[in-house]
Amino acid sequence: VSGKVPPAFSTPLTNTVASVQVSSGTVEWVEYPAAAPLAAVVPEGDLKPEAVLTASTMSKVLETIAHHVVVTRQALEDSSQLRDWINGNLVRGVGDKIESRIAEELLAAANLVEVFGASLMEAIRVAYAQVQPAGDQPNPLLLTPADYAARDLDEIGVTGLPVSRNAFWGLTPVAAGAIPAGSAYVGDFTAGMTLFYRSGTDVFISDSHSDFFLRNQFVVLAERRALPAVTT
Repeated sequence: VSGKVPPAFSTPLTNTVASVQVSSGTVEWVEYPAAAPLAAVVPEGDLKPEAVLTASTMSKVLETIAHHVVVTRQALEDSSQLRDWINGNLVRGVGDKIESRIAEELLAAANLVEVFGASLMEAIRVAYAQVQPAGDQPNPLLLTPADYAARDLDEIGVTGLPVSRNAFWGLTPVAAGAIPAGSAYVGDFTAGMTLFYRSGTDVFISDSHSDFFLRNQFVVLAERRALPAVTT
């Protein structure tokens, strides 16, 4: 791995949802109805109606997301960059798994509404209108990198110039490889989804596993305790 550097990676879904650090292994949150109750016009002296607000308390245990590799003591001694390269790959793998877990929770959401249009652009506009009546402010727009590229290529067909669109119907596009191709997701993700986490991604190294000490071997472990959840 001479000349190698730790791999760079992005976490577009993680950056899109709300993040909350917690102090225990169990998290709780309160889910409220999507729409506020509608008030009434009340003549003077008449009884005011009661607003119905039903909230549910949810509780879940944090997930442990982890993996490890085994490396020899000699390899670490002989390559000063090897440990950083291993650490970077392990941390990236944890981040990629969290990305996929956020996508899984999003797609499994009970209140996810599917809409259609003659084209993906039309469906995006219909989805925008679907979110607005609840009073939410949809942003951003989730697309796969390939679908985002296809929309940019559509612009080349119109203008003849390479233009990367930074907005679709006023929504900021985010390229997220963890979501299904051919689909776009519109919503107020900061309000609707939360990544609860105990800490950042930790990396540990030890030779105290099995007979690793006698074999001059180390195990390098990366893990993070986190939980993506739809919280509305």
